[in-house]
Amino acid sequence: MKRHISTFLAGTLTLFVLAGCKTTAPDRSARAADSIAATHDSLQTVRDQITSTLASLDALMAADDTGLRSAYDQYAKDVKSLQAACDSVNKRAKDMRAKKADYLQAWTKDKAEVQNEELRLIAKERKAETTAAFERVRTELDRASTAFVPFMSNLNDIQKVIGNDLTPEGRGLVAQTAVVANANDHGNAVVAIMDSALEELKKVAARVSPTGVAPTS
Repeated sequence: MKRHISTFLAGTLTLFVLAGCKTTAPDRSARAADSIAATHDSLQTVRDQITSTLASLDALMAADDTGLRSAYDQYAKDVKSLQAACDSVNKRAKDMRAKKADYLQAWTKDKAEVQNEELRLIAKERKAETTAAFERVRTELDRASTAFVPFMSNLNDIQKVIGNDLTPEGRGLVAQTAVVANANDHGNAVVAIMDSALEELKKVAARVSPTGVAPTS
C-alpha cells in the first residue's frame, strides 16, 4: 500500500513539475527574440573583427624588418579572434533555429485551436509573415556563411605561409599574391552581406518581441 501511495505522489509531483516548466506563448516569443538578438550581437562581433583583422594584415604587409614579428603576432591574434567569433555565431544561430522552430510549431498548434474565423485568419496571416521574415534571415545568414568561409580560409593560409617563413623575403612574396591584393575587397564584400543579415535579424527580432522592439542581449 505504501508503495502505491509513493508511486502516486511521485506521479503527481512529476505533473506539477511539468506544468511549472511549460512555457507560455509570450515566453516562447520572448525566448525567440532574445536568441535572435544574441545571434545579431555575435554576427556584429564578427563584422567588427573582420575590420580589425584586415587592418593587422595591412600592418603586417607594411611592417619594417624589425617590426615584422610583432606585426605577425598581432595578425595571428586577430585571425584567432575572428575564428572564435565565427564559432560563436554558429552556436548562436543553432540556438536561434531551435527557438524559432519551437515558437512557430507552438503557434501553428495554437492557431489550429482558434474557433473564431476572423481571429484565425489574423493568426494565419501574421504567422505567414513571421515565417517569411525568419526565412529571409536564414537566407542572409547562409549568404554570409558562404562568403565568409573562403575569406577565412585565405586569412588562415596567409598566417601559415608567413608563419613558417617569417622573413622579409617570405612576407614580400606573399604580399605580391592576389590573395593579399584582394583581401580588402573580399573582406568588404563579406561585411556588406553581414550588414544585410544584421538588418534582417533586427527586423525579425522586433517582429517577435512582445515589446515590438528588438532586444539587446
